[in-house]
Amino acid sequence: MSEVEQALAALGSAEARAGTRLEATAAAEDQVALATRRYRAGVSPFIDVLAARRAAADAEAEHATAAGQALSAYARLNAAAGLGGQANAAPAI
Repeated sequence: MSEVEQALAALGSAEARAGTRLEATAAAEDQVALATRRYRAGVSPFIDVLAARRAAADAEAEHATAAGQALSAYARLNAAAGLGGQANAAPAI
């Protein structure tokens, strides 16, 4: 496998991880909303809201890390293809 092919495969994997982490962030935000509604209804303690917020913050941090890794993989692909010095638009993540 050539360096370009390896870089392209790594980019695909990194983008997939970033997408998965973005979905996890959205799910965690949904849990925050649910925990907040349950707390306001008097069904759950406030600690459940705090736990959901913490999980959402962790998910956001994981997404940021994965997005950064995808951008690094994109840069490695450009370098492998000989495009390292050109101004190219980075993919939207």
